[in-house]
Amino acid sequence: MIHTSCAQLKNKQMKKGSLLIILTLISYLGLSQTIKNFVTSDSIKLYYQIEGEGEPLFLISMGPGYAPDYLFQVSDSLKSNFKVILLHQRGTGLSKMDSIRTSNMNIERCLQDIDELRIELRYNKISLMGNSFGGLLTMYYSVNYPNRIKSIILVGSAGIDLEFTRYFRANILSRLSIIEVKEIERWSDSIRSNRNVKKANTEMMKVTVPAYFFNKTYAANFCNQITEGTYNHLVSDYLWMDLMKNGYDLKPKFKEFSQNALIIIGRQDIVGESTAYKMNDNIPNSELVIIEECGHLPWIEQPNIFYKEVRDFLKK
Repeated sequence: MIHTSCAQLKNKQMKKGSLLIILTLISYLGLSQTIKNFVTSDSIKLYYQIEGEGEPLFLISMGPGYAPDYLFQVSDSLKSNFKVILLHQRGTGLSKMDSIRTSNMNIERCLQDIDELRIELRYNKISLMGNSFGGLLTMYYSVNYPNRIKSIILVGSAGIDLEFTRYFRANILSRLSIIEVKEIERWSDSIRSNRNVKKANTEMMKVTVPAYFFNKTYAANFCNQITEGTYNHLVSDYLWMDLMKNGYDLKPKFKEFSQNALIIIGRQDIVGESTAYKMNDNIPNSELVIIEECGHLPWIEQPNIFYKEVRDFLKK
């Protein structure tokens, strides 16, 4: 009886999971992108969206653990110039995972995902654009697979080493009101006591959104797009643990990097100007662009400047 009940329960859970994926796919199909998937070498089904024609440009989203939906605007704006490929990283967006553990959620595995997608699409070399933690993955991939890179673009990127983590949280809190800071503390308490962790992470993310923008009027619209499916805190936990354990520092590895790099940061970005200057100092052939009156997502606050810089760079 117990065995039968467990089997029935598992079957119900599988049907529920399949239904959620189908419903999510339906919502994504309302967009112009073509949604495809492939199976990785460790048997994880990863989804990606592709549109446009021309040279391949891979978009790597922030997080870790954040769904890539917020980059649809970038993909749509660049599709007339490039073939834009937006990866749903493992455990995020459409790329659901039944179980997350150290063996299947680590930086090396994430880098392999990018490279296996490159192989799937039969590209010898690709250009990568990474935002926030996606910038970190872009840098990591670039120094591990330099011969497969045409160029890289780092937008509001996490640092080239772990120094930025010392002031990142303080930068966020300094841009929020006292009420918002108290809300973060309240939801942090829920997470620490293991109460409604998924909801607490989602609500805490919503509270921090205003810190990501210079112009706070953009924050409300961005916040409205955040649901409990937007962020997977387990992905974040495992990837950060992996970085800390391995003493993340790419400065020595970039000494031999010869491809061109564009670093874009808003003057008011929470990662801090010093993070961008440090990348610029340590990445050969890199160009730094600082956009005034701009936070972490420059294509939203200063789209004309952002897209001009990206197009000019990729056309070189």
